[in-house]
Amino acid sequence: MSSRSDTSDALPAETSATEALANAVEESRREYDKKVETMEEIDDKAMRSVRTAVILAGLVISAVGISDPSVVGATTVLPAVVGTLGVGTLTTSIVYGLGAYSATQYPTGIGQLHRNDVISGGYSHDEWLVNVLDEYGEWSNEIAGELSKSARYLQIVQFCLSFGIVALLIAASMVVMNRTYGIRPSITFVATLSSLFVVRTLIGKAD
Repeated sequence: MSSRSDTSDALPAETSATEALANAVEESRREYDKKVETMEEIDDKAMRSVRTAVILAGLVISAVGISDPSVVGATTVLPAVVGTLGVGTLTTSIVYGLGAYSATQYPTGIGQLHRNDVISGGYSHDEWLVNVLDEYGEWSNEIAGELSKSARYLQIVQFCLSFGIVALLIAASMVVMNRTYGIRPSITFVATLSSLFVVRTLIGKAD
């Protein structure tokens, strides 16, 4: 059975073609609005991630700037490399987050052109409904592509943010453990990674 027949069966017997078109337009509008809402949520998450990354990167740069040069110079290679990697991934998170936000483009729905058509009376009521229904189909397809692209950007942003935070925490842990207890950075590095792996495994089993 065709989708058109399925739709007809779902409508009351007394429903006219005009009412059916109006219902379809309304449902299409709801679907489109939901996609727009999802797009805005993705943009909001991306910008929150950018703000977090900017704050963390700023704190690290400020801490290095006000530190005693002798202390910074005494930092071993491994913590410095891990810390630099953390700042680098935070920077990547910022770049991709800004890119995801600034590149967001989607149709705004019924605009001035459509309103002019209504005013000029260029369509009958049913023709107008059919036209708008087709437009919503095109808009939904267009925004679906934008959603897919934005979701990929957000995944990169959040991964880089998480990686950067972990890298900075590991770097800080190596420095603190080395200066406080004399534990070599490599030992702290391996122990921290092992702990993270165990925690991740436990979380995976719980899910």
